[in-house]
Amino acid sequence: CKSSFTDLKKVFETFVDLNSQVRNAQTACQKGLSKHKSTCKDLLKLLQKQRAANTITEEEHAAKRAELLDRLSQLDAFAVTLPMNTGLLAWLLGKVNVTLPHMGDRFKYKMEYETFKLKGTIAIIASALIMLLVSHRALDTAFHLLLGCYYFTLTVREWILIANGSRIKLWWRVHHYLTIFLSFLMMQWPDSVSYDTFRLQFVYFSLYLGVVQLLQFRYQLTQLYKQRSLGLGDLMATTTELPNKSTFSVLIIVLFVAYVFQLYNSSTLWSLAASNNFEYHI
Repeated sequence: CKSSFTDLKKVFETFVDLNSQVRNAQTACQKGLSKHKSTCKDLLKLLQKQRAANTITEEEHAAKRAELLDRLSQLDAFAVTLPMNTGLLAWLLGKVNVTLPHMGDRFKYKMEYETFKLKGTIAIIASALIMLLVSHRALDTAFHLLLGCYYFTLTVREWILIANGSRIKLWWRVHHYLTIFLSFLMMQWPDSVSYDTFRLQFVYFSLYLGVVQLLQFRYQLTQLYKQRSLGLGDLMATTTELPNKSTFSVLIIVLFVAYVFQLYNSSTLWSLAASNNFEYHI
């Protein structure tokens, strides 16, 4: 037992030493990356000035610019493997390293994100169905709270994915920010004629949107799996821009109906706002 404990102690000391070396190497790499990025950006500005002054030819400018942009792209690829915590995560969690060290762990976390989206969407659909059967303000408040918490958690998970190499579109994240705000705004909408007028329409819209999200989830997951199988897709990608024509055409029709539904919601809210008695929530 004593010899095995001694061996364990040696292994642990080796681990601590290697961990310290990794941290020192990460710090050195971060400083080097920051310096190289700054230098490349300065050189790009200098190239632009030289071209404006006609001190270099168009061909020389294009070649050097392409080289610098390629270098910046390589530096961005290096940065993905280093600790990163920016944006919303830095505000919520502080300077905590959320970068997973191994690609397998990152892919596993991305799949957990996809599973969370699926379970969350099913919960929203189930809640909307209950709201169709039972009309009670406490139930409505719980539903709006569910929406707000779901999209808030989704946003945090997406920032962690971004820190680990996912390229999630800015408009997608902005949509989540707006949904969080509107969900909590709906929670504060008092009982009134305007609320009762819009309530059932909103429930139907939430139900339809949940079904659309399920279709999107199935479509994106299938397409990403195909791309990974062919060696074409990024392991950390959450969406694909390569459509399957047969399925994509159906999805476009479903999305078009959702957009028309949104316009109808806007029209209803505008009509309520135009009335004499309305709340600021509209």
